[in-house]
Amino acid sequence: MKGETISLKSKSQHKFTDEMLHFLYRSSIFQSFTEDEQVAFLQRYKENVAFHEILQVAINLNEVIAEVERTIPSITEEITNYFKQPRRSISKCLKIEDNVYHYPFGECIKEQGPFIVCLQQGNRMEGVSLFCKGMIMPLFEMCYRQKRDLIIIPFSEDVEELRFEFGKSHLHTFDQFIGMDKKGDAQIIPILKRIITIVDEADVKDQTEVMLITNNDLLDYNEDKVLKLVDILKERFVSITAVSVSEQHNEKHPMRFLENIYYVNE
Repeated sequence: MKGETISLKSKSQHKFTDEMLHFLYRSSIFQSFTEDEQVAFLQRYKENVAFHEILQVAINLNEVIAEVERTIPSITEEITNYFKQPRRSISKCLKIEDNVYHYPFGECIKEQGPFIVCLQQGNRMEGVSLFCKGMIMPLFEMCYRQKRDLIIIPFSEDVEELRFEFGKSHLHTFDQFIGMDKKGDAQIIPILKRIITIVDEADVKDQTEVMLITNNDLLDYNEDKVLKLVDILKERFVSITAVSVSEQHNEKHPMRFLENIYYVNE
């Protein structure tokens, strides 16, 4: 739905509230930590005001998602979509050795391609950095439920990649996500090339999705070059959605190639 607006106001906190702890304890990311990592996590972030702001945005977004799910009769649709999804045949995974049938569940468990989040950072995104990370937080749980990898790519002048298999993580990788803070002017061409590489190298490619979080102020934006790269992604059936944190540069960089654009209203 092009032009849709999301409002997710956050409130800074100086310690974990019961609501925050409830959200954390239920999250796949916290449950994937070892016991020692859980203790270290709570000690590290209990008075981290920046993380509390990230967490509050995530909680507010979860409430929006829950409200949408309550108002949409989705059970029948989900069942229908389940059987429409392309799936790997059991026979392709089955191995026979000396009349013994081996089924490698670990190799066949992924049924969807990765969910790739491209987060613009740098000089023009500093004011919304925590807010954007808060929007990403619920995606860990979504990828865990959907049994797919979450790949977060912060980008500015260069491109980095954080991979969370099935939305799970070790504490040091999660720390990298919370602490990522790139400088400089953001460029879109390298990020699109990186996405193509990720898709081509993925063991499962079906239903790969890309979310671009941006303010549309991109140093190297060239519509012809962008469209050529996007066409390559469309040939691979990759869905691209954008969350725009500003409408200021929409006319300069209209991004007509996007399937959906959501505008964030703070």
